[in-house]
Amino acid sequence: MEQKKKKIYIAGKVSGLEIDEHTANFHTAEEFLLSKGYEVINPIEHCDIEMEWSDCMINCLKLLSGCDGIYILNNWSTSIGARIEQLFSYRMRDINPSFEIMYESDFDVYY
Repeated sequence: MEQKKKKIYIAGKVSGLEIDEHTANFHTAEEFLLSKGYEVINPIEHCDIEMEWSDCMINCLKLLSGCDGIYILNNWSTSIGARIEQLFSYRMRDINPSFEIMYESDFDVYY
C-alpha cells in the first residue's frame, strides 16, 4: 500500500516584490519540496494577479487549511499575508499536532 504524500503549503512574501522575483522564490521552494517527496500547494498558482489582496488571502487560507503542513520562506516576516499564514499554521497545529511547520532557514538549502 502506497503511503499518501504530505501536502505542504508554501508561505512567503509576494506583495512588494517583482513578479519574477516572487515567482522564482516560490518555484524554487516548490522544486525543493517535491524533491523531498511532498505534494506541494504553491499559492501563486491559485491567485490571479488581478485578485484583491483580501480575496487572495481567503483563498490561500482555505488552501492552507487542507494541507498537512507549511513551508515558510525566509522573507515571511516582512509580509502581512505570510505572517497571517504563519499564525494560522500554529493554530492548525494546536488542532492537529501532526501539522508540520517548516522554515526555509531550517534547511541547508543554497539556491
